[in-house]
Amino acid sequence: MLNNSYGTVDFERIIDVSRRSSIDLDTFVSISSNYISVNGTTLSELNKSAIVTLKDLSFSNVRVLKNGEDCLDCTLLSYSGGDVKFNLQSLPGFAIYQAADGSVNPAIRIATNVIVTNASLQINITTYNNLSDVK
Repeated sequence: MLNNSYGTVDFERIIDVSRRSSIDLDTFVSISSNYISVNGTTLSELNKSAIVTLKDLSFSNVRVLKNGEDCLDCTLLSYSGGDVKFNLQSLPGFAIYQAADGSVNPAIRIATNVIVTNASLQINITTYNNLSDVK
């Protein structure tokens, strides 16, 4: 686990760095206010699933960002007491994780002003960030 007063990165598996003579985690991992960056390109041992927590946030609703955009690989686990906890399937490459105020926009939009004749439509809906409400 990597942690400080701003957040944590809790890897779901043991990270084996025994093949390296030294590791400068201050260079490869940064945890500060609403900001966690991980350089999994340089330190490939960190390319593992993890649960990330960002602490002391003051948002009404929260969404997770990866490199400034909604994180599609993140699963929001909880947001309580100003702490957001989310799951990452892996940490490939270099990435910056942050939280933002607001809810995630639905991944599908359907126009209601279109007239369609002789057509069929199949929609498969997947839950995203524990949100099951599709509008």
